[in-house]
Amino acid sequence: MRYLRRCIAGSMLLALTAGGVSAQSSLPLVRVHYLGHSAFVLRFDNGITVVTDYGHENIWKEWGWDSPILSIGDLQPDVMTFSHKHDDHYDPDRIPSSARYILSGSDSLEIDGLRIVPVLTDEDDPAGESNTSFLFFYKGVSICHLGDAQAYIMNVDTPSVQRALTGKFPHAFDLLIMPVEGKKQFIPEAVSFLKLLHPRVMIPAHFWSQAYLERFLQQAGRAECRIVREGRSVFDLVPAAADDTVRVTVLERASYPGESAP
Repeated sequence: MRYLRRCIAGSMLLALTAGGVSAQSSLPLVRVHYLGHSAFVLRFDNGITVVTDYGHENIWKEWGWDSPILSIGDLQPDVMTFSHKHDDHYDPDRIPSSARYILSGSDSLEIDGLRIVPVLTDEDDPAGESNTSFLFFYKGVSICHLGDAQAYIMNVDTPSVQRALTGKFPHAFDLLIMPVEGKKQFIPEAVSFLKLLHPRVMIPAHFWSQAYLERFLQQAGRAECRIVREGRSVFDLVPAAADDTVRVTVLERASYPGESAP
């Protein structure tokens, strides 16, 4: 399975690089902006913007966890996706009235060359379907936002989950946005999950503290992943040469825009 993913990825001749532009493109295909926790802004070069898992801003303060979801400001997104309706992933009061599409559950969408596909997963039970992982396909590249698919990550070594992953995630993702902490801590399992799916780039999300993130990064580095600290809140997807090494890209959370948008 891993070899097949590598072959597919190599044939795409695309990679993710940080910041700036490449000689092949004047703008990134997608600019990824990290709002915190599991919330991101995906801005595609056709002008479409997607906001993922825009939950309550301060839900974790009472628990002493450092996992806020910062503001999108005046952004009027075209699409908002919600993996499930727990407070840290969903806040109806933060949905702009101008949002054109709100996707959850089995909702899918095709708009201006962007295809959004739901994959039902689960937070607690690997046989359940209480969470939606969303796949984004655009101009030959693919992005997977896992949402809160903790059950799949924590049980990654079981044959039933591996079969489910093969069926539900057959793509060699250019970018995987993945939770690395949840109701339980699961660093070894998260690293195994990452190696199994073998995306081109992975952005860690859904963690309660910087100390925990550092522990995950240490183990991912020992597993021969390349750790890249952007030092900012954005990451650009641009055409580039293929690279077989999984790159773990660490973003700093910031309100939107927080950086100049393309």
